Amino acid sequence: MIFKDFGHWLCFLALGFITPAHGDPTIDDVGHFVATFPGAVTHDSDVTNDETGNVKLYETMFASPTGNYTVSYDNIPIPPSATLNVAQVYQSAIQHTITSDKAKLRTQAQCTAGAVAGEEYIADVPGTNLVLRCRLFLVGGRLYQVIYAGFEGSENSDAVTGFLDSFRVLR
Repeated sequence: MIFKDFGHWLCFLALGFITPAHGDPTIDDVGHFVATFPGAVTHDSDVTNDETGNVKLYETMFASPTGNYTVSYDNIPIPPSATLNVAQVYQSAIQHTITSDKAKLRTQAQCTAGAVAGEEYIADVPGTNLVLRCRLFLVGGRLYQVIYAGFEGSENSDAVTGFLDSFRVLR
């Protein structure tokens, strides 16, 4: 789930009017990733319950009047002897977003962040003129989601592509 509900998205969008822009690389608080956001970021974390138990989601976000730029990650609880099916994890994450945001999948393709292989998808949110462009990267048991959410037609802009391309896993 990218936003807890549409109201949260609107609040983040409104915050963008007061957030200064800068474009410097941002390393998350614990040093797991670096990405260049188009402005000053906020950090948040939340605990959610799913079929595997409590999962803590970490988010770093820049909100603007034209869209939200987010890197989120959570640690997937896996037993030491288990292996993850990467394609299945990606499909599950995409399906969760599609279902929770009532979106329609437009495209899906492989992508990379440095040497890390991932999956990118674009989804439209019917009746809202909103679009999601997201890249997923599974590193060990940590699932990173690099997300742009904004108005339809903006998902391939230089700013959005630059943000998505700037993401790198550090550890």
